[in-house]
Amino acid sequence: MLGVWAGEPAEVDAAASSRWRSAHSVQGPATADVLTVGVWGQGSGASDLVGDPLTAAHNALVEQPLSAGGPLVRDGGVVIAFHPLKPRFATSVHGASADFFAEVLVTATDPAVIHDCWQDAFTEDDWYMGMYRQGRAYHPLWVFHRWYRTVAAAARLSDVIWVAADRQSAARMGFRAASTFADALEIAAGAVGRTPAVTMLHGGLPMVVQVP
Repeated sequence: MLGVWAGEPAEVDAAASSRWRSAHSVQGPATADVLTVGVWGQGSGASDLVGDPLTAAHNALVEQPLSAGGPLVRDGGVVIAFHPLKPRFATSVHGASADFFAEVLVTATDPAVIHDCWQDAFTEDDWYMGMYRQGRAYHPLWVFHRWYRTVAAAARLSDVIWVAADRQSAARMGFRAASTFADALEIAAGAVGRTPAVTMLHGGLPMVVQVP
């Protein structure tokens, strides 16, 4: 157990998030031009442990790049992530996420537009709320705020490139896809040049890899 907090939701969230980050972050190397990450899946009993595209994007951009010394990738840098991004969702748990991906992101990715046009409809939907109250599903608001954080994390980067991923899924989230790691580096070269400083995050531990 890392800690227990009670009180106003905003204050509890800030305190719990700070404690979680201090417990799970590591001291990283100098901020890199390119961060490469392998992305884990859902966990917790999902039928597809590889995970869905929204979970993968949040894990790659928000949860994994933690460093006690600051961001592992510089502003304007590139994240290259490894995940298939197959549009499969554990609907008993992530029904709202499946519909968010299929219906909302095909129209808009901007958090302000999504908030104004779709958030209330999802949170007031009887089916989503019934699955949340009587089943194992996450509250529909969960996927919205995860997406908002994902977009905020991506906004400071020049590019997010997914290796060997479903191209339609990547494009739907506003990202790019590459067939191989070499292709991803070729795409990234437009933003970071051909001799970038690369950090590989593997098994939770950052390692510096200088591209020849």
